[in-house]
Amino acid sequence: MDIKEKKILIFGGKNGLLGQCLVVYFQKQGASVQAVSSLDVNYAEASDIAKYLAENKSDIVVNAVAYTAVDLAEKEEEKAYFLNVTVAENIAKACIVQGSFLIHYSTDFVFSGEKDTLYTEEDEAKACSVYGKTKLLGEQKVLSVFSLKEQTDTKQAAHLKTRADDEMQAEAKLTAALLTDVQLTDSQLIEPLSLVCNGAKNQKGYLLLRISWVFGLHKSNFLEKIMAFAKERDELKIVADQFGSPSFTEDIAKLTHILLEKDATGLYHMSNSGKTNWYEFAKYAIERAGISCSVKAIKTEEYPTPAKRPVNSALSINKLEKKIASSVRPWQEAVDEYVQRLLTRK
Repeated sequence: MDIKEKKILIFGGKNGLLGQCLVVYFQKQGASVQAVSSLDVNYAEASDIAKYLAENKSDIVVNAVAYTAVDLAEKEEEKAYFLNVTVAENIAKACIVQGSFLIHYSTDFVFSGEKDTLYTEEDEAKACSVYGKTKLLGEQKVLSVFSLKEQTDTKQAAHLKTRADDEMQAEAKLTAALLTDVQLTDSQLIEPLSLVCNGAKNQKGYLLLRISWVFGLHKSNFLEKIMAFAKERDELKIVADQFGSPSFTEDIAKLTHILLEKDATGLYHMSNSGKTNWYEFAKYAIERAGISCSVKAIKTEEYPTPAKRPVNSALSINKLEKKIASSVRPWQEAVDEYVQRLLTRK
């Protein structure tokens, strides 16, 4: 899909870390971009979102809305559920009705972290926090809306099927699963949406992109906070036994664009290449910024948090790299650019 002169509507584009970056990037590529926030449309009502899309017809709709406060989500379950599940479903339904291509971003925290190697798109998703569970439920809402009629490229898709259960009963099961520590299974997460799909103008499809450890220039994030702390303190203690794959928003935007050009659809993992831990990630950025601060590695048990984090949520991007026929640059190179641009900006 050539995005030049295409109309792209980005939910979360006015104030989100990723959303703002996507707005700037796609505008530079010649697309007509419209940033949207909750001040423009009532996220709680699917009909309001559908009306908004009808009035602002778009070729591509991006959902960059998310509740990302991992620890706070343990206390604000309803708010996390609303932003990560309800909004995701409402936007997906509106895309079906209006015939817009949907890009939905999810997270590595849909995984439990029990696997030692990189997580692929075929691995079972089993979240261990309210944040992760709500993002997983959001994924499943999107998948159920689009019915996965032609998405057979992953084992997960092969196991998903539409059931004829009552929609309200399915919703109750989802909510119950979220608020307990029950493992989420495919059969519990799928609900019928035939009423939404019937009469749809044109199901153009979707991209569901799992990203991880996101950092960027348009809003405060882990690296920016850590570097600020490093300037104020002589020593920082950072967890070194949680592993993941950093993702630079600039690279997320570029890779999303390439996938669109390749007419990709379905589920992809997306991050910079390489696996690291929070300690190495922070230490590298601090050193690149030329900040004098001792960085000490500690264990998770030395820094308890309300939400359980996956020990390892590093993503395999083999499927992505195969699709775009290119290698994704390492996270270190992305951090180099981030630090340089951040310091220049300031």
